[in-house]
Amino acid sequence: MLEGKIFAIHFTNDGNWTNQDFGYFDTKTGNYKSIVSNGKYINYFDTSKDHLAVLDSENKLTYYQIKNDELTIIELEEFQEESLQFLSFDSEGNLILTIESEVGDSKSKIGVVYPN
Repeated sequence: MLEGKIFAIHFTNDGNWTNQDFGYFDTKTGNYKSIVSNGKYINYFDTSKDHLAVLDSENKLTYYQIKNDELTIIELEEFQEESLQFLSFDSEGNLILTIESEVGDSKSKIGVVYPN
């Protein structure tokens, strides 16, 4: 739940978890709104304070902030040579990213995005 919005992935077919709708139910208005994912399915998402982070099936990160009761995309630096694998927020609202290392490197990396 974030700013009175309950975020969820809704599966339309129990046997195929890639066939889904991602969105939120606004408890203030009683309306549901889908968040378009450009034909990609959602692997992970998490919320904290006034931020939402979404990792899609192509491991692309989309980072949102709620401003004036609307979701606004916050542009972040792209991870060109690395592949995002997982995301979550810590208790302070920092976005923690697990990044798969380059081929041949046996160690993964952790990245942190600090909210403004």
